[in-house]
Amino acid sequence: MHLYKGCGRSCHGLLVNTVARAQELRGCTSITGSLIISIRYGKTVTKELESSLGAIQRVTHYIRIFKTSPLKSLSFLQSLKVIEGRQLYNDKMVDIWNSLNDETVKM
Repeated sequence: MHLYKGCGRSCHGLLVNTVARAQELRGCTSITGSLIISIRYGKTVTKELESSLGAIQRVTHYIRIFKTSPLKSLSFLQSLKVIEGRQLYNDKMVDIWNSLNDETVKM
């Protein structure tokens, strides 16, 4: 296990498709692999993502967010500093897509 910035923990990338899955990443500062988020419904999704994913500083592959209409901002990734892009998704390090509406998602 490699730690980033001296504290926290390294976790394997995963598909976050429920709040419970997001909670599995609580305290992780480094994601080895990709972080994929697709939570379609929920009133407290942004709050839960902040508390569960807010410590992540580094992702080694890519971040993909899709079909997650409750999100209006990426502020839940407040500690994110580096997306290494060792593996890309459609030649991108970040892919954001919301099929339910065409609203702009703020970084």
